[in-house]
Amino acid sequence: MREIHLRLYILGTSARASLARQRVEEFCGQFPPGRLRLEVIDLLVDGEVAERDRIIATPSLRRVMPLPVVSLVGDMGDEQQLVALVNVDATQGRAM
Repeated sequence: MREIHLRLYILGTSARASLARQRVEEFCGQFPPGRLRLEVIDLLVDGEVAERDRIIATPSLRRVMPLPVVSLVGDMGDEQQLVALVNVDATQGRAM
């Protein structure tokens, strides 16, 4: 099974950024180790990444691998949207 690489773009430690990070980390925790890789990028620290990756809103979650790149913007509160983003059946831990 191929690893899914996710990038969460946040802006500092605001309540919205912290909530999105917590939700994504909890979601990723439902999968076996090595299935999902989460990279968290704080744009206050790495601002040039926003321009390079063309991020215009935060929090944003992007599936960078496997292709195609797919993005989700918001508080990450809808687990079905997260499942659709990674294209993984969360209850089975396998590709849909």
